[in-house]
Order: sequence, then structure tokens, then C-alpha cells
Amino acid sequence: MVPMMQDTHIRRVQAGDATRLFSFWDQMSPASKRTFAPFGQQPQLNQYEDVVNGNTNGDKYDLVAVSGDTIVGWSFVWFLNTAEPVFGLGVTDAWQGQRVGARLMDAVLAAMLDRRLPMLYLTVVTDNDRAWGLYGRRGFVRYSAYIGDEGLHFYRMALAMQDLSAVGTIHPRQDGMAWLNEPKTWKDQSSAHCLTVRTDPKSDFWRKTHYGFIRDNGHFYFQDVTGDFVADVKVSGSYHDLYDHAGLMIRLDETTWIKCGVEFFEGMQHISAVVTRDFSDWSVIPAPDNPASVWLRVTRHGEAIEVKYSYDGQNYLMLRQAHLTEVATVSVGPMCASPDGQGFDVMFEDYRVQLL
Repeated sequence: MVPMMQDTHIRRVQAGDATRLFSFWDQMSPASKRTFAPFGQQPQLNQYEDVVNGNTNGDKYDLVAVSGDTIVGWSFVWFLNTAEPVFGLGVTDAWQGQRVGARLMDAVLAAMLDRRLPMLYLTVVTDNDRAWGLYGRRGFVRYSAYIGDEGLHFYRMALAMQDLSAVGTIHPRQDGMAWLNEPKTWKDQSSAHCLTVRTDPKSDFWRKTHYGFIRDNGHFYFQDVTGDFVADVKVSGSYHDLYDHAGLMIRLDETTWIKCGVEFFEGMQHISAVVTRDFSDWSVIPAPDNPASVWLRVTRHGEAIEVKYSYDGQNYLMLRQAHLTEVATVSVGPMCASPDGQGFDVMFEDYRVQLL
């Protein structure tokens, strides 16, 4: 029998819940424990007792979804009195897909709005698509990635609470954009559909091939997109140093991404694409007469990415088709870097993403 959402109610953690929380985590499958382990893989009962006590002294805010006398979902904000309060969310296997997690999350976020908390932070396993898709829809944005002690890959995500509306109603950010490696100088003129950037010196995205190094400090202004889509942008840059480049990026994490656009080398502009799945490759064709602007169009169909370019915004030519990832949600947006130079000015116009 499939459990029903109406069979649960949400309440604050209370006295006597330590053993229920311990049992909640213990009944999860190994796959769920892999992605939700607030006390690691060998929790102790006294740690759950600290959770209950923390809700009394004000250091923690924990809500649970309860069916009968059993906890089936748990969401929290810990370290409330620090600069980086941490959000967490877990649901038992039998109740996943019943919107228990979404209800818990919305209730916790509403409470944090009421407390006027400025920011929330979380970490999520990169292959936990359901979780970070939910977080993205609530306004969390990815800002970095790391590898944990047990070799798991994680994203770090953050939410500016000012991007939510009045208490009780949760809305995603209006534009959904965030920086990976924010440049020192940039301006987003949303009303004019224009982003201008001055790239930082010695910035780049590259992994291993030929040169042997890894660089992941280029500038990427991204949003998370789930499913198939088409992304378009017009790019105009004052490229002048070797390998100055700008265009679009589609990124899963630091080891899996595609960047495409205009790159300057051998004294002229080239239309360029780099596909990275741990190792980067590079394909280029010359751009005649160093065009003032290039239009880019990137289409995702499942695991496949198709890259096209145009010199007039009307007639597009195929540059590349490549396998990227089967993970449903990726990051998409304008990208630029100056690997060898001191920086250059670039303008992105009419950037848009259309779901297919």
C-alpha cells in the first residue's frame, strides 16, 4: 500500500523524539543513508538527544513529518546563531515522492523568514537529482563543489532569504542566476537583457589534457535547468590576448562540462568548443574577419548537447555534438575567461533558455 500525504502532519521536534529520530534514520535504505547522514554513518542516540535539546535552547530548528507515532520526514536548520546556518532534509524511502519533503522544506523556510534569517546553506550529493532539483526550485543556487571524506561528490548551495516572498509562500529567485568565480568587474542590466564582464587575469576552465594542469577559476554566470532545453546568447568581446574566450557553458560539476563560443589564438578569433568528461578536449574553426559579434545556440536532448553558431543571429551552423551526462539537472549560462592575458571586456546580450 502506497502511503498518502494526508496521513502525515508536521510539528516541531519535542521531548521524547530522540529515539524516534534514531529509528527514522535507521529504517532508511543504504541508498538514502548515503545521501542523508547528518551524523555520519554511525550515529549515536546522544546526538539525537542534542537535537531535541537544541530546539529548547534556540540553537536548532527541527520539524518532523509524523505518521501515527512514526517520524517519516525530518527537516532542520542548525547553527542558527552563526553566520552560516545549515539546512537539512530527509524522508524515509516509503514516503519519498509524496511531497513530504517539499512540505517540510516550505514550513522550515517560512519559519526562517519569520526569524529574518539572511542566508541558508546546505550540501547535497551531486547525483541526488531529486534533492537538488527541489532545492533549486526553492531558490538555492550552487556556488561550489567538493569531494567528501568517503569519496562522495557534493555541491554546496546557498539561499538568500530576501529572494523569498512573504511568510508562508515560497518562491524561487526571480532570475535564478548565480556566479561561479564572480569577476571583480561586471554588471547585469536585466532590463536591457545585457551582461557586461571584465574578466580577471589568469582565469580558465580546463582539465589535464596536453598541459597537465586543472583550472576551474573561469567566470560562469549560471542557472540550474532540468530536462531538455535550448540556450541562446549573443557574444561581443574585445579579445586580444592568447586564449581569451567567451560564450556559453553547460556544467554538471568540475569534471563534467562543455564550454563553447569565441576563442582568440594565432592572432584571430576562432569558434571553439571544449568538451570535458574528466579530461578536456578542444575543437576550433577560424572565424573570418574577426566578427564583432557571434550568436551561440546550445540544445540539450537527454545526454546529448548540440552546439551551433551564427554570424547574423539568423543562419546557424553546426559546430559540435557531444555526450555530456544523463543527470537531469545541469547548470547553464554565459562563461568567459582569460587564461594567459590580463583580462578583456565582453558583453552578453539576449541570453535566454527555453525548455523543450
